[in-house]
Amino acid sequence: MRCAHIKERSAVYLLIGYLFIVIVSLFRYFFPLPLFRDGGAYIVAVIFFLCAFLIFRSNFTLFVSALFFLLLYLADPLIAVQQEILPFSFPGVLFGIPVIVYMVIVLFSRKCRREVSWLARGSLDRISVILILGIIVISGVALIGWTILLKPDLSPILSTMPRVHPGLLILGGFGFALSNALVEELIFRGILWDGLRSLLPEIAAVIVIQSALFGILHWKGFPSGILGVALVFIWGILLGIIRQRTGGLLAPILAHIGADMTIFGILLMMVQQ
Repeated sequence: MRCAHIKERSAVYLLIGYLFIVIVSLFRYFFPLPLFRDGGAYIVAVIFFLCAFLIFRSNFTLFVSALFFLLLYLADPLIAVQQEILPFSFPGVLFGIPVIVYMVIVLFSRKCRREVSWLARGSLDRISVILILGIIVISGVALIGWTILLKPDLSPILSTMPRVHPGLLILGGFGFALSNALVEELIFRGILWDGLRSLLPEIAAVIVIQSALFGILHWKGFPSGILGVALVFIWGILLGIIRQRTGGLLAPILAHIGADMTIFGILLMMVQQ
């Protein structure tokens, strides 16, 4: 009985440590601030790394997941170093380095490949396809309703859209939808999902936690604000449910692309007006 209590308490400590690393890293990545100057970011990262190694050394797959978020935490200062070495900007470094390091470790570790579930495409049956289409319709209605009813100031986003031929703009919009869906699904329904799944016995808790972080980090997104966070949280729940049902990332990626294309369609109509 005592051993079971100790094991349960240990699992709680692991969950707290993992979530701390994840939350700090995600917020630094999505909301970069000029903090930890003069090498402070690297000192904090080294401390995080040592703590992660000590905490997760008995679970290598979980440690690799934590390592991804630690590298995500370092992405912002790394791009600053790159810009000092080369007079060019490569924004892809912000996400490319953590993904490359993570993928190399996973591909060369048989244990990781066996335990990581997001590498699976998942199965798509008739019900799954209906669910994907349903999520796309629901998210599309919510996005259009949010835009019409609240009339948010979208000028910062609209100013980033290039003035090019509509055909090129649509092609670029699809590229954005695809890349954004891949990145966010890999983070939330992929790496974070597997990390939480290894610590939490209840799948409902995994779905809720990843959805909560997904929603909060869209505070300045589309949709934005408190209502936007709530809508994205519900959307994350739906994506989590279909992720669990199909057993892979293909279904949530497709549903995510559909929602992002709705966002692009709204912005495109506003630009033309």
